[in-house]
Amino acid sequence: MGVMSPTSARVGAVTRRGVPVCPSDVRVADAAAEMTRAHSHTAIVTYPDGSLGVLTDGDLRRRVVAAGLGSDVPLSAVASTPAVTVDADVPVRDAAGVALSAGVRRLVVLDAGGAVLGVVDDADLMSPALRPGIAVRAEIARAADADALIAACAQLTPIMVSLCDSRVPTSEVMMIRSVVVTAAVRRAAELLGDDASSWLVSGSVARRESALSSDVETARVAGDGGVSGEKVHALLAQCGLTADPNNATAASRRFVRTREEWSTAVDGWARDPFDDTGLVMLSLALDARPVVPGSWGPASAAVSAMTDAPRSRTLLLREATENRPRVSVRDRMFRRAEVVDVKAGILAPIVDIARWAGVSAGYVGHSTLARLAAGADASVLSADDAAVLAESFEVVQRIRLRHQCDAVAAGDPVDDLVRPSELTPLDRSLVGTAAREVSGVVRASAYLAG
Repeated sequence: MGVMSPTSARVGAVTRRGVPVCPSDVRVADAAAEMTRAHSHTAIVTYPDGSLGVLTDGDLRRRVVAAGLGSDVPLSAVASTPAVTVDADVPVRDAAGVALSAGVRRLVVLDAGGAVLGVVDDADLMSPALRPGIAVRAEIARAADADALIAACAQLTPIMVSLCDSRVPTSEVMMIRSVVVTAAVRRAAELLGDDASSWLVSGSVARRESALSSDVETARVAGDGGVSGEKVHALLAQCGLTADPNNATAASRRFVRTREEWSTAVDGWARDPFDDTGLVMLSLALDARPVVPGSWGPASAAVSAMTDAPRSRTLLLREATENRPRVSVRDRMFRRAEVVDVKAGILAPIVDIARWAGVSAGYVGHSTLARLAAGADASVLSADDAAVLAESFEVVQRIRLRHQCDAVAAGDPVDDLVRPSELTPLDRSLVGTAAREVSGVVRASAYLAG
């Protein structure tokens, strides 16, 4: 297995630059003239408070011409606000998730200093094959009642299988599932009368690495009010979205805290990771992602708390390296193994090491590949180790998803238990090599954990 860079293409590489940037008090006529001169379908609008908006050709047609407004109206009267932004160094696959989660077609791209670099739209971020998934996400967002939500979610697994059959990259398929599941959590909370901005997802859904076998981990940033987590998860179960079997959900009071309580808790867990199963809770907090973009979540607080807690970071790595790949090289690329749990045996150590690498680098993003890249950039991981883990992760995720889609097609239960004898010789070799190389990185990392 060759070495692949742990990084994927960055948004900055596909950003459309030279987009006009206009203050919010500029007249529509002047902005339109700027767009024409720049051969741009978009203008970025700046507001006195530092926020941004977007004006498109479509906005001009709908909000100015069709509405009968004059060309002298200011941009503040017709621009779409707030603009959804993304940093230029974010991987394209993560930016696609941001756009899809927010339900927008365009993102404003910012450079390292926070200045506007340009715009990127969904055509630059997502392949046309993902349109069915995008449509389901939109259908979930507008579901009028529980029955409509259940019917919309019923389309998710068939779409996943279709995307897999169409050879859409596994990372994109899992990103689509993750964003759709997140939208379902949000809409379930809304339909039951809860404030969706208080809800978080964690685990593989939050990392946007959700497979067909993945369950749903949730938490809330709330007080004692609101709809019970049990009711929301009961509705999600009707949608075919199973709750975490270890009760890491908002149905448990343990995972429902105010913002202040979450902040206080992560500080305490970082200081004493043995108290209140702190290490487990820190992992959940580091992965947590708000279901409503822009809402508060504990991930940043957890990264900040861990920055001054070297002992806890070491224990996080020790926990990762104790979960070693369970496929022995002596099994000759596991021809002797009847069944291999590729999630527990190969993927989990990669995810755990990446989480440690990300927090050690001060990185607040969620995805495993982005965390590995951040770890390599900060020299927390060697570039070679990060590349080995990244490529192994992608290879095994692809084989795992194919195994699960085949199970759906055959009417069999979906799981992570791959039979080597049923793999092609190439895939059997790739997974065996991944197990061997991940095991080597785990052994080397164990020395750092002490």
